[in-house]
Amino acid sequence: MKKLILFAILGLAMSSRAMVEETEAASAGVCLWENNPTGIQQYYCAGDVCPGDILYFRAAQRQPIQYAWSVGMGASIIGSSTTREIAVQSPSVGGFTITLNTGTTTYFTLAQYSCY
Repeated sequence: MKKLILFAILGLAMSSRAMVEETEAASAGVCLWENNPTGIQQYYCAGDVCPGDILYFRAAQRQPIQYAWSVGMGASIIGSSTTREIAVQSPSVGGFTITLNTGTTTYFTLAQYSCY
């Protein structure tokens, strides 16, 4: 019973430590892909995103087919729109639409950001 309690306490401590490390990494400027198993993932970095900044997106799953990306509301794709990962220049408004067509499925999301 004592071992079970000890392992439970160690598990909670390790879980809390992992969350703290993840938060510290994000606040230190480390960028991480959004944890979204399907659809569109955004590459998040600590700090503000302002008009004209470049944001990165990718298809959550690799497909053996070609990707077709499109953006709206004043955003523009930098480079190719047919690869798994794309770069998008943010517009002057606080968000834009982004669509991914994989040939079999279409994903749609609103990318929002703030600049202070």
